Amino acid sequence: MKFAALGLVQVGLIAALAWLPGAHRFPWPGLGLFGAAFGAYAVAVLLAFRTLPDARVVWTVAVLARLVLVPAEPALSDDHYRYLWDGHVQVAGVNPYRYAPAAPELDAVDTPERARVNNPAVPTIYPPLAQFAFLLVAVTGSGLVGLKLLWLACDLATGWVLARVAARSGREPAPVLLAYLWAPLLIVEVAWNAHLETLGLLPMVAALWAAAAAGRTAGRPRPLDVLTGALLAASALVKI
Repeated sequence: MKFAALGLVQVGLIAALAWLPGAHRFPWPGLGLFGAAFGAYAVAVLLAFRTLPDARVVWTVAVLARLVLVPAEPALSDDHYRYLWDGHVQVAGVNPYRYAPAAPELDAVDTPERARVNNPAVPTIYPPLAQFAFLLVAVTGSGLVGLKLLWLACDLATGWVLARVAARSGREPAPVLLAYLWAPLLIVEVAWNAHLETLGLLPMVAALWAAAAAGRTAGRPRPLDVLTGALLAASALVKI
Protein backbone atom coordinates (compact mmCIF):
# COMPACT_ATOMS: atom_id res chain seq x y z
CA MET A 1 0.00 0.00 0.00
CA LYS A 2 2.83 2.44 0.74
CA PHE A 3 4.16 2.17 -2.82
CA ALA A 4 0.69 2.64 -4.28
CA ALA A 5 0.16 5.70 -2.07
CA LEU A 6 3.51 7.25 -3.02
CA GLY A 7 2.86 6.52 -6.66
CA LEU A 8 -0.58 8.13 -6.61
CA VAL A 9 0.83 11.20 -4.83
CA GLN A 10 3.39 11.53 -7.59
CA VAL A 11 0.77 11.06 -10.30
CA GLY A 12 -1.38 13.77 -8.72
CA LEU A 13 1.51 16.22 -8.49
CA ILE A 14 2.58 15.63 -12.08
CA ALA A 15 -1.01 15.94 -13.30
CA ALA A 16 -1.38 19.22 -11.42
CA LEU A 17 1.83 20.52 -12.98
CA ALA A 18 0.45 19.91 -16.48
CA TRP A 19 -3.25 20.60 -16.08
CA LEU A 20 -3.77 23.31 -13.45
CA PRO A 21 -3.75 26.77 -15.10
CA GLY A 22 -0.38 28.41 -14.59
CA ALA A 23 0.95 25.56 -12.46
CA HIS A 24 3.92 24.90 -14.73
CA ARG A 25 5.30 28.41 -14.37
CA PHE A 26 8.79 28.55 -12.90
CA PRO A 27 10.12 29.11 -10.33
CA TRP A 28 6.72 29.07 -8.60
CA PRO A 29 4.47 27.09 -8.44
CA GLY A 30 6.10 24.77 -10.98
CA LEU A 31 9.26 24.26 -8.97
CA GLY A 32 7.26 23.40 -5.86
CA LEU A 33 5.11 20.81 -7.62
CA PHE A 34 8.07 19.28 -9.45
CA GLY A 35 10.14 19.23 -6.28
CA ALA A 36 7.35 17.54 -4.34
CA ALA A 37 7.01 14.92 -7.09
CA PHE A 38 10.75 14.25 -6.85
CA GLY A 39 10.41 13.97 -3.09
CA ALA A 40 7.74 11.28 -3.38
CA TYR A 41 9.87 9.54 -6.01
CA ALA A 42 12.99 9.61 -3.82
CA VAL A 43 11.14 8.09 -0.89
CA ALA A 44 9.72 5.36 -3.15
CA VAL A 45 13.15 4.52 -4.57
CA LEU A 46 14.75 4.31 -1.13
CA LEU A 47 11.96 2.05 0.07
CA ALA A 48 12.14 -0.09 -3.08
CA PHE A 49 15.72 -1.12 -2.39
CA ARG A 50 14.78 -2.14 1.16
CA THR A 51 11.30 -3.63 0.67
CA LEU A 52 10.55 -5.07 -2.75
CA PRO A 53 7.57 -3.38 -4.41
CA ASP A 54 4.92 -5.33 -6.27
CA ALA A 55 5.80 -5.12 -9.98
CA ARG A 56 2.11 -4.74 -10.82
CA VAL A 57 1.93 -1.59 -8.70
CA VAL A 58 5.09 -0.24 -10.34
CA TRP A 59 3.69 -0.77 -13.83
CA THR A 60 0.22 0.55 -12.99
CA VAL A 61 1.55 3.80 -11.54
CA ALA A 62 4.01 4.17 -14.43
CA VAL A 63 1.33 3.78 -17.10
CA LEU A 64 -1.18 6.00 -15.26
CA ALA A 65 1.38 8.79 -14.78
CA ARG A 66 2.05 8.79 -18.50
CA LEU A 67 -1.55 8.55 -19.66
CA VAL A 68 -2.65 11.62 -17.69
CA LEU A 69 -0.08 13.69 -19.60
CA VAL A 70 -0.63 12.39 -23.14
CA PRO A 71 -3.54 14.75 -23.95
CA ALA A 72 -1.73 17.79 -22.51
CA GLU A 73 -0.15 20.26 -24.94
CA PRO A 74 3.61 20.58 -24.29
CA ALA A 75 4.32 23.73 -22.30
CA LEU A 76 8.02 23.45 -21.48
CA SER A 77 9.36 22.70 -24.97
CA ASP A 78 8.57 23.34 -28.62
CA ASP A 79 10.83 20.65 -30.11
CA HIS A 80 7.82 18.63 -31.23
CA TYR A 81 7.07 21.20 -33.92
CA ARG A 82 10.39 20.37 -35.57
CA TYR A 83 9.65 16.64 -35.35
CA LEU A 84 6.27 17.09 -37.01
CA TRP A 85 7.63 19.51 -39.60
CA ASP A 86 10.46 17.15 -40.63
CA GLY A 87 7.87 14.42 -41.12
CA HIS A 88 5.72 16.61 -43.36
CA VAL A 89 8.77 17.58 -45.42
CA GLN A 90 9.61 13.93 -46.02
CA VAL A 91 6.04 13.11 -47.02
CA ALA A 92 6.36 15.88 -49.61
CA GLY A 93 9.38 14.08 -51.04
CA VAL A 94 11.97 16.59 -49.84
CA ASN A 95 15.21 15.72 -48.03
CA PRO A 96 14.79 17.24 -44.54
CA TYR A 97 18.51 18.06 -44.39
CA ARG A 98 18.44 20.13 -47.55
CA TYR A 99 16.45 23.21 -46.51
CA ALA A 100 15.74 25.09 -43.30
CA PRO A 101 12.03 25.51 -42.46
CA ALA A 102 12.12 29.18 -43.45
CA ALA A 103 13.51 28.43 -46.93
CA PRO A 104 11.20 29.60 -49.74
CA GLU A 105 11.72 26.23 -51.46
CA LEU A 106 9.43 24.73 -48.81
CA ASP A 107 6.54 27.17 -49.24
CA ALA A 108 4.49 24.41 -50.87
CA VAL A 109 4.82 22.29 -47.71
CA ASP A 110 3.46 25.03 -45.46
CA THR A 111 1.78 23.56 -42.35
CA PRO A 112 0.82 25.03 -38.94
CA GLU A 113 4.04 23.61 -37.46
CA ARG A 114 6.26 25.56 -39.83
CA ALA A 115 5.65 28.92 -38.17
CA ARG A 116 6.31 27.46 -34.72
CA VAL A 117 9.59 25.61 -35.35
CA ASN A 118 12.42 27.04 -33.27
CA ASN A 119 15.52 28.20 -35.15
CA PRO A 120 13.63 28.26 -38.47
CA ALA A 121 16.76 29.36 -40.36
CA VAL A 122 18.63 26.18 -39.34
CA PRO A 123 18.14 22.84 -41.16
CA THR A 124 17.23 19.84 -39.06
CA ILE A 125 19.83 18.40 -36.69
CA TYR A 126 18.12 15.04 -36.09
CA PRO A 127 19.82 11.85 -37.40
CA PRO A 128 18.25 9.37 -39.86
CA LEU A 129 16.54 6.98 -37.42
CA ALA A 130 14.78 9.90 -35.77
CA GLN A 131 13.75 11.10 -39.22
CA PHE A 132 12.27 7.69 -39.96
CA ALA A 133 10.15 7.99 -36.80
CA PHE A 134 9.01 11.48 -37.83
CA LEU A 135 8.07 10.11 -41.26
CA LEU A 136 6.09 7.27 -39.68
CA VAL A 137 4.06 9.72 -37.60
CA ALA A 138 3.46 11.97 -40.61
CA VAL A 139 2.35 9.10 -42.84
CA THR A 140 -0.13 7.89 -40.22
CA GLY A 141 -1.41 11.43 -39.66
CA SER A 142 -1.29 10.87 -35.89
CA GLY A 143 0.36 14.22 -35.09
CA LEU A 144 1.44 15.11 -31.58
CA VAL A 145 -0.44 12.23 -29.96
CA GLY A 146 1.26 9.83 -32.38
CA LEU A 147 4.66 11.21 -31.40
CA LYS A 148 3.91 10.79 -27.73
CA LEU A 149 2.55 7.26 -28.08
CA LEU A 150 5.59 6.18 -30.10
CA TRP A 151 8.00 7.65 -27.55
CA LEU A 152 6.01 6.10 -24.69
CA ALA A 153 6.05 2.68 -26.32
CA CYS A 154 9.86 2.93 -26.43
CA ASP A 155 9.87 4.26 -22.88
CA LEU A 156 7.92 1.36 -21.39
CA ALA A 157 9.87 -1.14 -23.48
CA THR A 158 13.09 0.37 -22.09
CA GLY A 159 11.83 -0.28 -18.57
CA TRP A 160 11.07 -3.89 -19.46
CA VAL A 161 14.53 -4.43 -20.95
CA LEU A 162 16.19 -2.79 -17.93
CA ALA A 163 14.37 -5.26 -15.71
CA ARG A 164 15.76 -8.11 -17.83
CA VAL A 165 19.28 -6.66 -17.56
CA ALA A 166 18.89 -6.40 -13.79
CA ALA A 167 17.66 -9.98 -13.51
CA ARG A 168 20.55 -11.23 -15.66
CA SER A 169 23.03 -9.49 -13.35
CA GLY A 170 21.46 -11.10 -10.29
CA ARG A 171 19.54 -8.04 -9.07
CA GLU A 172 15.87 -7.83 -8.21
CA PRO A 173 14.18 -6.19 -11.21
CA ALA A 174 11.34 -4.44 -9.36
CA PRO A 175 13.46 -1.68 -7.70
CA VAL A 176 15.23 -1.01 -11.00
CA LEU A 177 11.87 -0.79 -12.75
CA LEU A 178 10.59 1.69 -10.19
CA ALA A 179 13.74 3.81 -10.31
CA TYR A 180 13.39 4.16 -14.07
CA LEU A 181 9.64 4.19 -14.68
CA TRP A 182 8.72 6.56 -11.85
CA ALA A 183 11.38 9.20 -12.55
CA PRO A 184 9.41 12.49 -12.74
CA LEU A 185 11.75 14.14 -15.24
CA LEU A 186 11.43 11.18 -17.60
CA ILE A 187 7.63 11.15 -17.32
CA VAL A 188 7.26 14.89 -17.85
CA GLU A 189 9.71 15.18 -20.72
CA VAL A 190 8.33 12.21 -22.67
CA ALA A 191 4.62 12.03 -21.91
CA TRP A 192 4.06 15.79 -21.66
CA ASN A 193 6.78 17.54 -23.64
CA ALA A 194 7.06 14.81 -26.30
CA HIS A 195 10.87 14.61 -26.35
CA LEU A 196 12.27 11.78 -28.44
CA GLU A 197 15.08 10.52 -26.17
CA THR A 198 13.41 7.21 -25.38
CA LEU A 199 13.63 6.26 -29.05
CA GLY A 200 17.41 6.21 -28.51
CA LEU A 201 17.31 4.89 -24.95
CA LEU A 202 15.61 1.66 -26.00
CA PRO A 203 18.38 0.41 -28.34
CA MET A 204 21.02 1.65 -25.89
CA VAL A 205 19.57 -0.43 -23.05
CA ALA A 206 18.99 -3.35 -25.42
CA ALA A 207 22.71 -3.12 -26.25
CA LEU A 208 23.46 -3.63 -22.54
CA TRP A 209 21.33 -6.75 -22.55
CA ALA A 210 22.98 -8.06 -25.74
CA ALA A 211 26.47 -7.36 -24.38
CA ALA A 212 25.68 -9.21 -21.15
CA ALA A 213 24.31 -12.16 -23.12
CA ALA A 214 27.33 -12.17 -25.44
CA GLY A 215 29.64 -12.35 -22.44
CA ARG A 216 28.43 -15.88 -21.71
CA THR A 217 29.68 -17.25 -25.03
CA ALA A 218 33.36 -16.32 -24.80
CA GLY A 219 35.54 -18.26 -27.22
CA ARG A 220 32.72 -18.92 -29.66
CA PRO A 221 31.42 -16.97 -32.66
CA ARG A 222 29.37 -14.20 -31.09
CA PRO A 223 26.63 -12.75 -33.27
CA LEU A 224 25.38 -10.95 -30.18
CA ASP A 225 28.53 -8.81 -30.35
CA VAL A 226 27.39 -7.65 -33.78
CA LEU A 227 23.91 -7.02 -32.41
CA THR A 228 25.38 -4.96 -29.55
CA GLY A 229 27.22 -2.74 -32.01
CA ALA A 230 24.16 -2.40 -34.25
CA LEU A 231 21.99 -1.37 -31.30
CA LEU A 232 24.50 1.23 -30.15
CA ALA A 233 24.64 2.57 -33.70
CA ALA A 234 20.83 2.73 -33.77
CA SER A 235 20.90 4.74 -30.55
CA ALA A 236 23.35 7.24 -32.04
CA LEU A 237 21.21 7.46 -35.17
CA VAL A 238 18.39 8.86 -33.04
CA LYS A 239 20.33 11.65 -31.33
CA ILE A 240 24.07 12.11 -31.21
